[in-house]
Amino acid sequence: MKTSHPPTLQDVETLWTCLARNGSIWSSARKIYYSLKWDDRHIRAVASASQGRIIGGQKGYAITALCDEDEVHHVVARLRSQAKRMNKRAKEIEKLIVR
Repeated sequence: MKTSHPPTLQDVETLWTCLARNGSIWSSARKIYYSLKWDDRHIRAVASASQGRIIGGQKGYAITALCDEDEVHHVVARLRSQAKRMNKRAKEIEKLIVR
């Protein structure tokens, strides 16, 4: 099922509750899809809108407060690396603008 609306506070609470009831710290996007019928894009958007309460990584999604410090640092490092690559790409694109 495709979810076309922007994430709401209710969506954040719904995802948080889904993760809390999961029984393990990390939950895959597939498992969340089966529970909530949200597509990957919407799950990512909701996690992003959670103000840091929900993180996503290679293991799936988790409630930040339940993760150990190393897991949180790994996710933060990955996000910073992605931001650095995206900023580099943006600068390369800007250089191509004819003024």
